[in-house]
Amino acid sequence: MLRWWRVAVVAVLIAGIGCRLRPAAGPAPTASPAAETRSTPIATAAPTPTPALREWSAPGVSPQDLQKITPENVAQLRPIWRSYHMVVEHNLWAGPDQVVALGSNGLWIFSPVDLQLRKWVPLPAGIEFPTAVAVRPDGREAVVGTRDGALFQVDLEGGEIRARAQITAHVRALAYMGTEGRRVAVLADGLRVWETGGQVSMPTSGVPREDYAGALSPDGQLGVVVDAQGRGALWEVASGRAVLTFTVPFTSPRAAALHPQGQYVAVAGRERVVVLRTDQAVGRSEVVQTLRFTDQTPDRLAASTSLLGVLSDRKVGSDVRLYRWGDGQHIFHLQPSHMLRALSLDPSDQMLYVAIANRLEAFSISKKERVATYQGLPTRRGLLLEKHRKLVLGGWTDVFFRDLWSDTGFPVDITSDFQAMWKHPQEEWVAVAQRDGTVMFLDPQGADLRKRIEAGDVRWIGVDAQGRGMIGLRRNEVVLWAPGEPRPRWRRSIPLAFKDAELIGAVSDQWIAVTGEQAGKTIWLLDFNGNIRYTIENQDFYNAIYDVKWHSGDLLVYLFFHKAQRIEVWVMDIPSGQRLAFAAMPSHIKRGLLGHVEWWPDQRLVLVEYLGAELAMTKIEAPNVAPRSFSLVKREDIRIVGVHRLGNSRKVLVSAQQVRYVWRGQWSFTGWFQRGGWLWLLDLDTRQILWERELPYSPVWMIVDPEERWVILGGADGVLEAWAVAKDGS
Repeated sequence: MLRWWRVAVVAVLIAGIGCRLRPAAGPAPTASPAAETRSTPIATAAPTPTPALREWSAPGVSPQDLQKITPENVAQLRPIWRSYHMVVEHNLWAGPDQVVALGSNGLWIFSPVDLQLRKWVPLPAGIEFPTAVAVRPDGREAVVGTRDGALFQVDLEGGEIRARAQITAHVRALAYMGTEGRRVAVLADGLRVWETGGQVSMPTSGVPREDYAGALSPDGQLGVVVDAQGRGALWEVASGRAVLTFTVPFTSPRAAALHPQGQYVAVAGRERVVVLRTDQAVGRSEVVQTLRFTDQTPDRLAASTSLLGVLSDRKVGSDVRLYRWGDGQHIFHLQPSHMLRALSLDPSDQMLYVAIANRLEAFSISKKERVATYQGLPTRRGLLLEKHRKLVLGGWTDVFFRDLWSDTGFPVDITSDFQAMWKHPQEEWVAVAQRDGTVMFLDPQGADLRKRIEAGDVRWIGVDAQGRGMIGLRRNEVVLWAPGEPRPRWRRSIPLAFKDAELIGAVSDQWIAVTGEQAGKTIWLLDFNGNIRYTIENQDFYNAIYDVKWHSGDLLVYLFFHKAQRIEVWVMDIPSGQRLAFAAMPSHIKRGLLGHVEWWPDQRLVLVEYLGAELAMTKIEAPNVAPRSFSLVKREDIRIVGVHRLGNSRKVLVSAQQVRYVWRGQWSFTGWFQRGGWLWLLDLDTRQILWERELPYSPVWMIVDPEERWVILGGADGVLEAWAVAKDGS
């Protein structure tokens, strides 16, 4: 997969993917094609890492009930099941009677001690991922804000949207002002007040519109904002009056926290957090504590009446510390091996809550131990085991093996953040790479841990063709690690011309191809014993190779042309190195932004997605004739996540994700998923969309079974869905 994650892209999770949602079913989103879905209710999960399974398959559906998907019957393609799972990207809210996790597609409401899931309240389809939440003191309503400035007032009992508003800025924090629920403090492009059901005030004059860290008090009366230069102020939200100003000893603050009564302010910078005591009566403040963190970046802060919570990123995993306001006493320390995304403290100072994507955990502060865990199914990655008829789902903290046609499955906790997974050629094991440099080898029959490799800084590229282990790259070395062996079975040094260049590569069923990332012009072909068998020498008219991957037995090579400011994809015959085809990118396509590429030798066709712009087809007429390019789909904000050619036809099933990009200059941009996507059937002859279905979620992967009887889609916002054509036409 192309490394477009190097720019600041919000997933999903995960990817992030991340992200990087949910039981006790509420009403399903209504966007097409949701009305066609025959999904079963989502069961309430027990406070264990085992996900609920009842939501998975529609009653009575089996492979025998499904037709082969063809261009002629694709119009009958329908969802046969759908399930929703928690993906927490930004926010948790903890109260005395409930914990609310702001998931990518709704609100997940838990009991505060055992994390029993009480309810899922979906948000409207088609909005960008939500970023802020607050709950009314009586616990019956909540307000939600999104990245694109949408505001919603949600009835938590009935699941209805009671009021909406729209501003044009990223909503960072919300808080109810008083118990009536009629006014809400909004931290976005400054401080605003939303009269729910009415207007949103203009932002307070003097408050930064962007590039700041800020927080609101739980009652919405006070707000703190610190700009990029470290200048901060404590504000009265309703009046728009600055109570006091201060300066912290660093620039570019990452987060801020405010004591519920405004007695203290905390501001996080690189490797430290500054705590200030405020005197609102005289308009003064003083630094009372500087909390230092070695080799860590404090990224999120949480506040309660007595405690300050600090969430930091480590090289591998996260670090959570709790301090007492005032004296700075360190009373709690947690170092999970996973990269946490959110934390919250309950008002009574008894519980700490942390979340990463599909996992929510509760800790007793006094006992200093974890007391409950909720974990939904992961949706970040999908892998099909054809022999075992299983779907392997990868998340941020776990892997789940799921039987395709029954309510059976089992989770596997992983020790660090999930990175990628592969299967043995004969499906004897599944390998899972983790951020801490380890690879776990799992038995697909029972997901028992067979072996573990501790490989440190090795970057993994694929599976040995004989299934002996994993091929990895370490600086300028190619290595084969076999399951359970403490050292590589073999290693091969590659003579890179650039000292600081690192290897990149790809593995096929015959060859290992490696080159120097963004510096090399030579491609080395190795066999699976580590011998360099062929070398494809450099071509002087391009500047660098920045990616390689295999497709249909040929090698796709991504080349960068500096003077022309363009990229090309060459299709090379291996091992001869002959160029079979190529596709040139338009001049406006920047380096590293190329998306999905497909190559069909029998049709002499290359399909290329120009990220965020269009899907195009390049036709190779003859070796000495210039290729011709045609646009297939041209619309803004699309990213192709799956392409499948139906049989040997010239009809292609495509899944696409809706995204948004904001350019920050010629070479940098910020992008994020939006909650929406499509399924298309494309005709390569007429270059038209023959069939289209809009999706109310963001697909990140697509699997079509070898017999072409069903399609499974995994969503960045925690949705799993299967589509098929029923034999009875229903």
